Amino acid sequence: MPNPIPLKDHEKETRLVNQRLIACAVLVAVLAACLVARMYFLQVTEFDYHSTISENNRVHVLPIPPERGLIFDRNGEVLADNRPSFNLTLTRERAGDWHKVIDELMTLLELPDEDRILFDKELKQVRHPFEPATLLYELTEQQIAILAVN
Repeated sequence: MPNPIPLKDHEKETRLVNQRLIACAVLVAVLAACLVARMYFLQVTEFDYHSTISENNRVHVLPIPPERGLIFDRNGEVLADNRPSFNLTLTRERAGDWHKVIDELMTLLELPDEDRILFDKELKQVRHPFEPATLLYELTEQQIAILAVN
């Protein structure tokens, strides 16, 4: 009886599967190398740039709404006047080491030691994350200038 014709060539299929596995492994290795290179670039080479941007994200300037006009009573006396009011707020999660920030504020604004206790109390009463605590109300122009410079 003559040799039967094989329906499947197992050796050829095995070689084909092995070639595909090697190609996939090389592709995965190249992609992993690209990811590692990108992580190195971002975390080592570009660290200063991104840390500066991150630090600047903590400072937020809130616009002051425009004046709405004076409110008078029927006799022409002013009941409500418009004047700017500046408050100093601090968000613990954005401040980093908030004890150090308070120490710097105490030094810059030359505040009495009693205010330190009030600041700590106010910051500990904050109930929600990223909720700002108001430390000082009605800042003077001199205090605003000192804070703006520093």
